[in-house]
Amino acid sequence: MKRKMWKRLASLALATVLTVGLIPGAQAAADYSGAVLEIEGSATGANGQYDVSYSASLKILNETSEIVALVNTARVNENWLESLRFTCYLEDALLKDALTESDLEGVSLEITGTNNYEAVSTNPVKTENGVSATYQLTEGAVERLSDSTLSAEGVADILAEEMNIAFTGTLTNSEVWNAVGGDNSIPTTGYILVTYDESMAEDNGFTAGTSVRVAEAVCTTTIYPIASSGGSSSPTYPVETEDTSNGEVKTTPTRASKGTLVTITVTPKAGYEVATLSVIDEDGNEVKVTDKGNGKYTFTMPASEVSVNVTFAEISDDMPFVDVAENDWFYDAVYYVYDSGLMEGTSSTTFAPMLTTTRSMVTTILWRAEGQPQTDNTVSYPDVEADTWYTEAICWGTEEGIVKGYGDGNFGPNDLITREQFATILYRYAQYKGYDVSASDDLSAFPDADQTGSWAVDAVKWAVGSGLLNGKDGGLLDPLGVASRAEVATILMRFMENIAE
Repeated sequence: MKRKMWKRLASLALATVLTVGLIPGAQAAADYSGAVLEIEGSATGANGQYDVSYSASLKILNETSEIVALVNTARVNENWLESLRFTCYLEDALLKDALTESDLEGVSLEITGTNNYEAVSTNPVKTENGVSATYQLTEGAVERLSDSTLSAEGVADILAEEMNIAFTGTLTNSEVWNAVGGDNSIPTTGYILVTYDESMAEDNGFTAGTSVRVAEAVCTTTIYPIASSGGSSSPTYPVETEDTSNGEVKTTPTRASKGTLVTITVTPKAGYEVATLSVIDEDGNEVKVTDKGNGKYTFTMPASEVSVNVTFAEISDDMPFVDVAENDWFYDAVYYVYDSGLMEGTSSTTFAPMLTTTRSMVTTILWRAEGQPQTDNTVSYPDVEADTWYTEAICWGTEEGIVKGYGDGNFGPNDLITREQFATILYRYAQYKGYDVSASDDLSAFPDADQTGSWAVDAVKWAVGSGLLNGKDGGLLDPLGVASRAEVATILMRFMENIAE
């Protein structure tokens, strides 16, 4: 009869942060120096059994060339994105020898705090040397990544969302003893593999089922007290968490002996943040807590029970974007365009300020500013379909003379908008509204002013004279440079506050 040693869930947390830059066509040699994996493990014994827990956090940074190339290759086909698998492996003697496959049948795999990833299986999987947890992109994430106009920053923004995976188990003293032979610590290895399926491999000349290892790490799993055949153990004390509203609090482990490192994982509800967090021992003394980031805190267990107290507060800032900080130069502009309904986020929690902007996006912003008027004008551009999210805006802008197509008859809705194009569209919009467009400035102060197209000179002079466009680093005008969402927001705010009447 197989032993049932994983009897209850506690809290192993795997927090995954993927931050990937996209380099078109990139394919580099194996190098995951830009990916950081941190893991912790512990086995705390009491009353003839051990609570075994693990935690791991992964950050994939922009310089991780392998996953950059992999995601870039997968984006040419939506089915390939759907087939991508991200698998975390944890391996040591406890997970290899003390854990059997049947022990995982009643252990659920929990993934929280993400809209972009989901578990492939509801249970962790037994491997030859330990356990693994596999997850995939959600349908919504696949749809957004499939957008051919998505830039490197856009890809990174989608993949960077934090994910929490949780499972833990309870082993008997004898099971720990049989696995580790009385050692009070064992090395635990963790690594992350990203795998793509046969069709993607064959179409790109790769070996079928190829996997890319993007991160690895080794930690020491502490076993306290040392397992012994007699089953002796040192006392452990409960880690109590107070019920709280507007968020969830978990601790790993839920009982611990003196000196054990305890991890607190805090997950606020949407619209809330941690207001206070404290750990109090039985004498009322506050225990030192270390903020590890990403909703994780740690403290060293004293020789008494402790209570973990967390309160949550509603986020006072009406702007929900986690990638726009109050000290960013574009903060006020992003707040303005979001609050006024001119621009939306790229997701419910991100604005992607460094993401570039297209001609159709800018046209749609001005269309919204006008209250989204309907028009009888039909699509006149071969590259603008009749039922897209920007069709009505382009029809309106064309009818009112605010936007025009290229010389070949196309509009280029997905083309990145340049600074001179944006200035020209705003110039025409100001004329359409009847605003004063008499302001003008000599462009000779800019060494690259001659790069401005003849069709855009008057508009750029007006934009500079009106304070909408400023010089960039080195005193450059950069008329052909593409405008980021942060720049578009800033120019729009200046226009609405200083030009609009």
